[in-house]
Parts: sequence; C-alpha cells; structure tokens
Amino acid sequence: MAKLGQSYTTADIPAPMTFEVMPPGDHKMMVTHSSEKETNGKDGMGKMIVLEIDIQDGDFAGRKVFQNFNIENPNPKAVEIALRELGALARAVNVKELSDTEQLHYKMFVGTLAVQPAKPYIDKKTGEEKPGFASNRITKYMPVSAAATAKATAKVAVTENNDEASAGDAVKEDPKKGANPPWKSKK
Repeated sequence: MAKLGQSYTTADIPAPMTFEVMPPGDHKMMVTHSSEKETNGKDGMGKMIVLEIDIQDGDFAGRKVFQNFNIENPNPKAVEIALRELGALARAVNVKELSDTEQLHYKMFVGTLAVQPAKPYIDKKTGEEKPGFASNRITKYMPVSAAATAKATAKVAVTENNDEASAGDAVKEDPKKGANPPWKSKK
C-alpha cells in the first residue's frame, strides 16, 4: 500500500494521453536523450543504442519517436544498417566523428517519418500471441538547410509543371502511345 499524501478526485487527474501513429512526412527533430541497452535475441547477446527524439514543429510538436540502433549483434547486416543510419544522423547534425551519443543531443535536423505496420509478438509472461501496434520510424535524416532547399526545389518544380499544363489548350502527345489521352480527344 502507498499513501498519496493527499486525496485526488478524478477531475484533478489528467486523462491518459493517447499516442496514435503520426502520418508519414518530414519534421524538424532533435535528439534529447540516449541510452544503451543489452539485447538478448534468438541469435545471442548484443547492444542497442536507443535515441529519444522530439518533434519540434507542426501539429506533432512535443511528440517523441524512439529510434533503436543495433550496434552489436550476431547478425552483421543488423549492425551495418544501424551504423549506416547512425552515420546519416551524425552527418545531418554535422558531427564528423562520433564517439558518444551525447554529441547528437540538442541539434536540429529534419527527419522523414514512416509508419511501420503492427507486428504480432509473443507475450513473454503468458506465451500468447498479441497483435502488436503500428509505430513510427525515422527513415531519412537531413540537415535543416538541405531539407529546406529540397522542399523549395520541389515546390518550384510543381509550380512550373502546373504553369506548363495551363499554358494553353494544346496537349502534348504521349511518346509511348503517340496520341492524346482519351479524355482530350475531340469527337
């Protein structure tokens, strides 16, 4: 039993927070905490770096993404992937030589969020298969300046394409078909 030191009414206690998966997209982000964990998988022991990353902009500002990197693993492919992703993050925050994850803390970068579908798992206590949950994963790391440049370039390209399409009634022929699309043909 634990005494709370005072009484609370349910009106005093905030409702639980829900954490729906965020939609895919680019966001400004920052690593705020990192830790190292031992892993014990079916293939043996290993070591994983866990980064706590805070979203800094948009509707999801303040939300967290946890990113894991298997830096020691019996599977060399897992280590290769982890080091490649960790290197991409280091480059995005301009860390040229990484020896401690704290070097990544509090440096802004742009990350591309993706949605990982739910994967079933076995509950270790009950042995039952559980459905799992969808989650977010960062699939790309970019410096803030490079991401802004890429976004501006994409916007200009879209604008130019729209200007070309509305430049007149002439329809360009499809080189594969050699004719106008069916919805543009005159009857």
